[in-house]
Amino acid sequence: FMKHQVCPRAMAISLSPSMPRLLMMAASVLLLKFFITLCQHRMKFRQMKARGIPIMEHSFLLGHLLVVRKFHLDWATDANFIQSFGSYMAEHWKDFFPAEDSCPPVVYVDVWPLSRPMAYSLKAYVSNQMEMGQLLAKSPMQGKFLEPISKGRDLNCMHGDEWRAWRSTFNPGFSKSNIRSWIPALLQDAQSFATVISKLCGEGGSWGPVFQLEKISADLAFDSAGRVIM
Repeated sequence: FMKHQVCPRAMAISLSPSMPRLLMMAASVLLLKFFITLCQHRMKFRQMKARGIPIMEHSFLLGHLLVVRKFHLDWATDANFIQSFGSYMAEHWKDFFPAEDSCPPVVYVDVWPLSRPMAYSLKAYVSNQMEMGQLLAKSPMQGKFLEPISKGRDLNCMHGDEWRAWRSTFNPGFSKSNIRSWIPALLQDAQSFATVISKLCGEGGSWGPVFQLEKISADLAFDSAGRVIM
């Protein structure tokens, strides 16, 4: 029997004409998937608006990314959008909801594909419903944020029955009477924090040097939490 040897170079040459076609097919599939997902996200906001829910001016192509751009231009280019947009919207809501007589209790933001769609609670009763009333599922982003610290074993990341069991265990600590008893001590820590801040600011209402809030804010959090726990 004769042994047939295959030349690697010949094999590579014979396969090369099909590679552009395969790449084109893969690109087409990815593009189609992107467009379908885009339509799903954009139509979700269009449907909410059709049901009478206040929605900011919405672009089918960009969603609310232009709103995000305006936020960074008005607020700060390096501001944390997730943490700061609620405060920004509470102050500038009329610019985005000119037809409304008051600020909507919930502001829905479509920032896909940069991130998941977001909902900002701007009223205390809405936040209470989210946290205490209906036990809505926590955002996956919240779990990812705290996972390096708690591995998901905390009240912010727990859901359903597990959350309810641990929440009832810690209920005495969250009671109004217990929190009220700690107000004088917490105010003392807050006063110390304000004193540190005032020393870092300029004199006579003038601008002082730039300083970082992270360390002194962390000190306040640990002092207050440690005082209550210990």
